[in-house]
Order: sequence, then structure tokens, then C-alpha cells
Amino acid sequence: MCRKINKDDKKEMELITKIWCDRSIEVHHFVDLDPDQFWRDKHRVKKFQEDTKNVEGYVYEADGEVKGFITWENRSDHIYIFELFAYKSGEGIGPKLLNKVKELGRPNPLTLHVYAYNVSTVKWYLGQGFVIIQPHESNAIKQKTDMLKKAIKELQERGEDDTEKKKELKYKRQQLKYLMICPNYCEQTLIGPQC
Repeated sequence: MCRKINKDDKKEMELITKIWCDRSIEVHHFVDLDPDQFWRDKHRVKKFQEDTKNVEGYVYEADGEVKGFITWENRSDHIYIFELFAYKSGEGIGPKLLNKVKELGRPNPLTLHVYAYNVSTVKWYLGQGFVIIQPHESNAIKQKTDMLKKAIKELQERGEDDTEKKKELKYKRQQLKYLMICPNYCEQTLIGPQC
């Protein structure tokens, strides 16, 4: 059963956050050298919780347990999907949540961004009737590459030689490596069928 997220229920928000963290670690493992630490970072978790409270959302519940969620925002010409996660994939929860948002009855399409490197998720959305309307562009990749090179140079020029600096340097170098090896690391914009 799909129902609105109870944003005032601390336990429910913690469960949604757990689903988001666990699934992000699994499907977005390429974002950082230590995806567990990256996705469970207290600032990132707090931002996710604040963002979730500021948008619309549904949970999918079965046997009294939250099994997945979707968050979105109505915009002037489309419905933008922020997050769609099921605790376990392959149980049909994603399509149920997606269809619930489609039932809103707006004549506008659904849109979202997906890391192109996350091939299985891109394929899943394509299977749900979405199409890629803005694939990654080499200009965006060049901008990201230049930004990372500049950040690496600035870190190297910084005087102190502490553990945090080494960790940050390692992370930036890994991101740069991903861009050089796999330009699909950038996001793609997908648009779905009209509601």
C-alpha cells in the first residue's frame, strides 16, 4: 500500500533514511572510495532528511513495514522526482511508487536525474517508459575535470600535510580517474511519460 510519508514520525523518517543510505551505498558505490562513509556522513544524512521534509513523498508499506519511498516536487511544467528507493529491488515496489505519483493526474511528465554510470537504474527507468533527453555532454565532463584538477592543485599547494588533506586528495584523484575512464559518471536527465 502506498501512503504519504509521515514527516512528523521520527521512526518512519529514520527508516526512510536507512533505506536511502543502504541503497545509495549499493547503487552509487562509484561516488567515493569509501561509499559507506560517504553516504552515512552526518551532514549528508541531515541534508537528505531536511530535503525530504520539504518535498512531497509516499512510502510503500507491506505487513506494517516501510519497504520503499519516493519523493517529488510539482514544478510548473513537470513533476521532478528526487528519490525513488525500495529496500530490496525486484519486488515491484518501484513501479508501484512511480505509478502512485503518476496518479496525481497532472498532464505534465515526470523528470529526474540519474548517474549515467548507474547503468542498471538507467535501464530500469527506460523500461518504465522514460527516455534520455539530456545525455552527459563532453563540455560538462571537461568542466568537472578542470574543476577537479584545480581542487587537487590547491590541496597540494596547501601547507599542512595532515590526514584529512591526504584523504581529500585521494578522493579528488579517484573522482578524476572515474571521469577519465568513464565519462558516463556524469548525470543524465530522463523524462517519463505524462501523468
